[in-house]
Amino acid sequence: MSSCKQNLQISSAESIAKHVPYGFAYAVAGPDGMMVKPPTVSRGKNAIDEFLRKLLDEEKLILDTLRYVMPMVFSLTDEANYTSSTQCSICENLSIGMS
Repeated sequence: MSSCKQNLQISSAESIAKHVPYGFAYAVAGPDGMMVKPPTVSRGKNAIDEFLRKLLDEEKLILDTLRYVMPMVFSLTDEANYTSSTQCSICENLSIGMS
């Protein structure tokens, strides 16, 4: 406790305990909002170190996934449809410069 008298005219708080993190939980969601894998839950004295270690591991996995570029399947029919189109198939706006 502080030996200084608090000024009641202003908002103040006094720290009476120290928060020590003892656990964590998180989930990794994909672009569709669904969980990619089950949630990770951990408890223990080294919660902060473990959380940061797991977070870095997740980053590596996510970056590896994002780096993989799947080749686009674009047949001759698809190309013909694309070049002859006058309207965007996604937003339905008129396509400029596609033909």
